[in-house]
Amino acid sequence: MPRDARSQRELEKRIFHLKTVYDVSQGLPILRGTEAILKNLLLMVMGTFGSMAGLTFLADPKSGRLQALSGRGLTEGAMKSLTADLAEAEKDISACFGSVVEQGEEESYFAAPGEVGKLLAALGLTTWAPFRLNDEIHGGIALGAKLSGEAYTADDHELLGTLAAQGAMAVENTRLLERMKQEEIARVNFARYLSPHVVDQVLNNNLQVNLGGERKTVTVLFADIRDFTTLAETCPPDHLVTFLNKYFTSMAACIFESQGSIDKYIGDAVMAVFGSFIPLENTPQAAVQAAVLMMQIVSERCEEWRPQQSALPIRIGIGITTGEVFLGNIGSPEQMEFTVIGDVVNVASRFSGVARPGQILVDRETMSRLGDAFRYQELPHTHVKGKAQKVEVFEIVP
Repeated sequence: MPRDARSQRELEKRIFHLKTVYDVSQGLPILRGTEAILKNLLLMVMGTFGSMAGLTFLADPKSGRLQALSGRGLTEGAMKSLTADLAEAEKDISACFGSVVEQGEEESYFAAPGEVGKLLAALGLTTWAPFRLNDEIHGGIALGAKLSGEAYTADDHELLGTLAAQGAMAVENTRLLERMKQEEIARVNFARYLSPHVVDQVLNNNLQVNLGGERKTVTVLFADIRDFTTLAETCPPDHLVTFLNKYFTSMAACIFESQGSIDKYIGDAVMAVFGSFIPLENTPQAAVQAAVLMMQIVSERCEEWRPQQSALPIRIGIGITTGEVFLGNIGSPEQMEFTVIGDVVNVASRFSGVARPGQILVDRETMSRLGDAFRYQELPHTHVKGKAQKVEVFEIVP
C-alpha cells in the first residue's frame, strides 16, 4: 500500500477512535445505575469493533463475588451457566483485574487468565480488557470474534482499554453519586434528632451508632406545655402549628447544645435522651443544664410565640430520670423507630405531667449525680401512674 494511502487510513482510524471515545464519554455519564452502564457500554464497544458477542461484568473487589453482568450475542442458557460458573470461580476472579499478557514491548493483547479465562474462552470470548480505575472497581469487557473475520489489532486493544477505563469511571461516578444521595438522606434524618456536630461524627464514622439495639444507662428528659388542650381549643390549627414549630426549634437547640438527642415529639411534648449517641461524663448534669436553658428560653420568648388568639401564657413542665434502657430499632418490619424503652422513660413522662409550670422534677438517681452543679430540694414522695409505691422526687431550684 502506498505511503500516502497508509497514512490516510491511519489518520481515519485515529479520527474514528477519537470519535468513539468522545461518544462513549458523552453517553455513559448520563446513565444512572451500574446495570445500565454495563449494558450500554457493551453495546457501544461491540458496535465499534463489530463483535459477534460480548460480556461486561463487575465483581466485589474483596470477595470476588459477581455483582453485575451484561451479555449480548450469547444464549440465555450460556449466560445462566456463565453466571453460575463465575460465582464458583470467585477466588480466581481477582486474578483477572489489571492482568495483561505482553507481546513484545507493547501491552497489545488482553486476555483473562486462569479459570475465568477458560470460562470466557469456552464461549468464544477471547479478547479482554479489565476495568482499571482504582481498587474499588473490579470487572471488565470480554469480546468475541469480529463479524468481518478480521483479527483484533494492537490499536483495537488500545481503544478497548480506553473504553474500559471510561466504563470504570462511569461506574465509579454513579456509585459516588449514590453514596452522596444516601449520605444526604442520612444527614437529613439524623439532623432531626442530633446536633450538626454529632451528625458529622456519625457520617464520618468517628461515632458508631448501634442500630441493632443495646442496653445502656442514659438520662431521659420530657417537656410538655401546660394547658395545651385549652390553647388548642382557642387557636386555629395553622396558627398552632406555626407556634409549635417555633417552640420545638428552640427546644431542640437547647437539647443539642447540651449534647442530647431528640427521641421524638409527642403532640406538644418533646422527649430527649442524653448519653444515647454521645458518651457524656455526666448525663444528668447535661440534661438538667438543657432543662434550665429550655425554661429560660420559654420565659424570654413566651409572648413572642403565643398565638394572638390566646391569652394563655406559654409555660412548660419538665421531668428528668436516669437509668438503664433498651436503645434500638423498635416497631414492625414496615415501620421502625429508633428509640429508648424502659421504666425510667415512663417515670420521666409522668414527672413532666405532674410538674407545675416552670418546674423541673428529677428522680433520686439524677439528683445523686448532680453534685454541686445545681441546687435542688426534696419534695414529698408522689404517686406515679403505673407504680405501686410512691416515688422520690426532687425539684431543681433556679
